[in-house]
Amino acid sequence: MLIRPGLWLLCASLPLFAGNIDASHRYAYDANAGWIDFSPPVTDSVTVGNYFLKGYAYAANYGWIYFGNGPANKLVYTDTGTDQGVNATAGTGALSGSAYSANTGWIDFGWAGFNDPNRARFSINSGTFAGYAYSANTGWINISTAKSTNLAINDSDNDGMDDAWEIAQFGNLTAAGVGTDFDKDGQTDAAEFTAGTLPKSNTSWLRITAYSLDSRKTQNTISFPSTNTRLYQIWTSTTLAPGSWAIAPTTGSGSAEFPGGGGTSTVTCTQATNTMRFFRVAVRKY
Repeated sequence: MLIRPGLWLLCASLPLFAGNIDASHRYAYDANAGWIDFSPPVTDSVTVGNYFLKGYAYAANYGWIYFGNGPANKLVYTDTGTDQGVNATAGTGALSGSAYSANTGWIDFGWAGFNDPNRARFSINSGTFAGYAYSANTGWINISTAKSTNLAINDSDNDGMDDAWEIAQFGNLTAAGVGTDFDKDGQTDAAEFTAGTLPKSNTSWLRITAYSLDSRKTQNTISFPSTNTRLYQIWTSTTLAPGSWAIAPTTGSGSAEFPGGGGTSTVTCTQATNTMRFFRVAVRKY
């Protein structure tokens, strides 16, 4: 039994701040105002990113609800002047800041502590919203019926990295670019963005770090560094030939794709016979 460590980075072409709310899960609900459409038929409907939300929702009794137009610093709304909107805490999906409706005033998304189960938030691995926002004029807004299709990327300099992530990691959009490898660990900064690893640490990159095989030679146990902001798959091949790779039959999560737990993730893949196999870790940003 041989193993060849490796990784795949699965990238998707994402819209540049065109609404990304799931058409089948587009509504939030307020007992006083009824259904609130997070995906009205406009190009700037609500868009969910890893660091902030932007765009407009619509309610027949509220009118337009403004979530912001993207932070002035490309990372977080400061809630001063015109730089107002709804922020998302990277890594947790907890929401803060405010949306605004001319008819009802401010709608607060950060009214509760981070650990309060009723605080407004969304899942960074499934896009599902949860909890409540609050408006002094209309009461509680249940957002748990809404869902995004992905976490949007805004890549204004076309270098394969989300602007907000670059600002968070480097403080600007110029330190990293196409093909750069800031920490010289063999992984480009764009690959580290996709993998959710740290581009300024040469010990943080996605690879298989441990492997073992049980005595019956049917259970392959694989460990790799992971983050809770990414989704993973284990792929296997017996030949390394093009087209020979397939998702490993089972994983420790019980599904073909699973979220990382942070730190080191360990999964078990089952095979029917004692056959030489190669393994790879595939990573995807929701």
